[in-house]
Amino acid sequence: MNKYCGSALLLMGLLGSASVVAETDREGFYVGGDIGSTELDFDGGVSHDAEYSVGVYGGYHFNDWFGVEGHLFGTGDYSNDSDFDSHASAFSIAPKLTLAFNDIFSAYVKAGLAYMVISNEVDTVYGTYTNDLSGVGYVFGAGVNAAVSDNLVLRVAYEKTSGDLEFEHDFYYYDDISTDLSQFSVGMHYQF
Repeated sequence: MNKYCGSALLLMGLLGSASVVAETDREGFYVGGDIGSTELDFDGGVSHDAEYSVGVYGGYHFNDWFGVEGHLFGTGDYSNDSDFDSHASAFSIAPKLTLAFNDIFSAYVKAGLAYMVISNEVDTVYGTYTNDLSGVGYVFGAGVNAAVSDNLVLRVAYEKTSGDLEFEHDFYYYDDISTDLSQFSVGMHYQF
């Protein structure tokens, strides 16, 4: 994971030094995509190895320091069992505060609401059984942006999405399960 983050920061540094003339407009709409690594943790210390994640994000900057951002992502299969699949996805919307260091680099933080789904599917001799977990929670995020051109911005980000999720089918008694998704990602967006 450290190698992944270090490589992303090195890439941002190289692109930032090569594009000294780039200065993005910091107001208006933007849309982009990201790839990353997301770890899934459940209440009681049950955690899964990190899986790849793919997402889209976009938002609107009202001025050079305040905006609103939406983010949707999904992960690969957390299960090592061929008869069991478990995928996570989340959608969040959050106010975002940005601090520009210069014309190229800026950093941001955001905090808001999230909707999370953990999709579980088990193949048995009697057929396929699904029982998803879902619920509303919150998201905290932070990242660093680097302008690559007048309209393209590269970013490295960390987001933690947390919530108490309920099973779709309550065949057994389950309390809400406290769930965390921790994501490191690299993304690029187009600033309109």
